[in-house]
Amino acid sequence: MDILLTILIMIVFTGVVSYFIYFVGKKKYPKISKYVPAIASAVGVACLYLKLELNLYTHAFTGIYDILGIILLSIIFGISIIAALAIELNNKIKSKI
Repeated sequence: MDILLTILIMIVFTGVVSYFIYFVGKKKYPKISKYVPAIASAVGVACLYLKLELNLYTHAFTGIYDILGIILLSIIFGISIIAALAIELNNKIKSKI
């Protein structure tokens, strides 16, 4: 698959997952909205890893691009988890004061 097509598919797929989690979480679990970026990036990592394992590429460099995408999304995942936990701890500290 071409790298641009892969990026387009990943953006659409993570957008749909984010939209679904946000609106389902808004009604039932309001605290989950902080974790939407982390969940979306984890889904992106899983999809790219699946694509890498299934060898769905025609050129040799496409696998390298998938690895770079996995690394980038993993960094985004880590940052968004740390930010969500910091917000959660900040809210708990403020509620106790």
